[in-house]
Amino acid sequence: MPDNNASSFRLLVITPERPYALETQWVNRLFANGLETLHLRKKGWSEQELLAYLHKVEERYHPHIMVHYAARMPELVEVKGVHFQQHTLPHVKPGYCVSCPVHSWEEFLALAEQVDYALLSPFFNSISKPGYAAHPQLQQVPANAPLNKVVAMGGIDGSTINTVRQLGIGGAAVLGAIWQAADPLAAFLEIQERVNNA
Repeated sequence: MPDNNASSFRLLVITPERPYALETQWVNRLFANGLETLHLRKKGWSEQELLAYLHKVEERYHPHIMVHYAARMPELVEVKGVHFQQHTLPHVKPGYCVSCPVHSWEEFLALAEQVDYALLSPFFNSISKPGYAAHPQLQQVPANAPLNKVVAMGGIDGSTINTVRQLGIGGAAVLGAIWQAADPLAAFLEIQERVNNA
């Protein structure tokens, strides 16, 4: 049965992979307006580059940031946790949040106990990656799936967010709908309002 309590629904934002003008200023504004979790995904960045980025984000928001693929980051700065690829998941869950990407319900069910949540994609046609089409079978939710550990990704915007909620899935991650908008904060607030009013 879907959970209609908006407060239990995770609304995540993923950073753009390419440089974005005044990005950390936008991140601070998103957090100031209710963002709970940011996924800092910068493929190929060094620890030093990630730390330089984090130092531009207000320190009080660091515990709400998941860093991609930087396993040592929680030792260097107080972040929420680390997003790993499946093959690099820690054998024993450490004392911070762990997430990973999956692309099917079978993948998710095989590792659900090893993570706090997983990003399941592509749920809808991607906004940030044109041509990256949805997997329609992802909307066929298995009865035995712990949906509180699932975060839908791919094509999430104001028009699709409540489809995710109606399926009972525990959250959604937004990328293109935020960073391709003229005003990332306004785009975030619109999606957040749809979640809160569902």
